[in-house]
Amino acid sequence: MGVHLQVRTLGRVQLSLDDQPLTALLSRFANVFPMARPRHHLLAGRVAALHGNNGRARREFQKALQLAEQMDTSWDANQARRRLGRSEGVDVPAR
Repeated sequence: MGVHLQVRTLGRVQLSLDDQPLTALLSRFANVFPMARPRHHLLAGRVAALHGNNGRARREFQKALQLAEQMDTSWDANQARRRLGRSEGVDVPAR
């Protein structure tokens, strides 16, 4: 069981529990291109949450936020904040 992307007609990307190569591929990409590291941790957190591993999901979102703030990537930081807020049952607006 893993994760793959499904592209919907509106151009939105949806995660589902079918295939895991995507996370492994993004992990390798992030090792080569550091700017992808926050995005990798965001995806890893979403995968962990889909599998019901909320503790790991939170750690991944925290790591994504830390890296995004260090790299000054506001989109990734905002996404990490939103995911962290949702994991605590609070909807955090993007900054």
